[in-house]
Amino acid sequence: MYSPTEFELQALNDTVKAALEHARECYGSHRKFYKIHIRWNRRLTSSAGNAHYRTGKIKISQPIFFQAIEDIGLDKTLDELFHTVLHEISHILTGTGHDTQEFQDMMESMGADYRPYHKLRTGTDLYDPGYVWRGAYPVGRQAVMLLKGMPVKGRVVNHGTRLLHFLDEDRKRWKIPYTMLPEVDRRTQVYMMEKQKGETDV
Repeated sequence: MYSPTEFELQALNDTVKAALEHARECYGSHRKFYKIHIRWNRRLTSSAGNAHYRTGKIKISQPIFFQAIEDIGLDKTLDELFHTVLHEISHILTGTGHDTQEFQDMMESMGADYRPYHKLRTGTDLYDPGYVWRGAYPVGRQAVMLLKGMPVKGRVVNHGTRLLHFLDEDRKRWKIPYTMLPEVDRRTQVYMMEKQKGETDV
């Protein structure tokens, strides 16, 4: 699980406050707005946010947004967080747990895109070491891997629970633990395995 820096933590908290203030500017006079209370939740992993529209309590998943910083970067994470907060506030103000037309209209009136789903890691994927690798390099993706300091061309043939399966041009199959794949150069699509001091990217 990723541990944010102090700067990133502050940015997350500031975004929650900014989203709440934005909603207040739009619907501060709404009879239910005074109920709204937002908290980070360490146990919520099944969804990015959760709203109890009767009590006005909103839970925001700490594990999901912490991990998102590493997966998609801080800027995109803050954008998802901003929309999540507005999403949950809209549930409380419309008094429904469903994404009704009234709910969608309220989101739109606040200048937020209606996003029924997000692409952030949830549930057991939060603790899956191969999650990022499956997304970055799906089965069939051509790639170059640095194996024992040598570039090896081939393609990804499978993703196991803990191992990436790679088939080189000589039809040799490699089984590599995800823990040995600390970096991915997405621009050149090169797996960086044993990047030694002074060694250059392929």
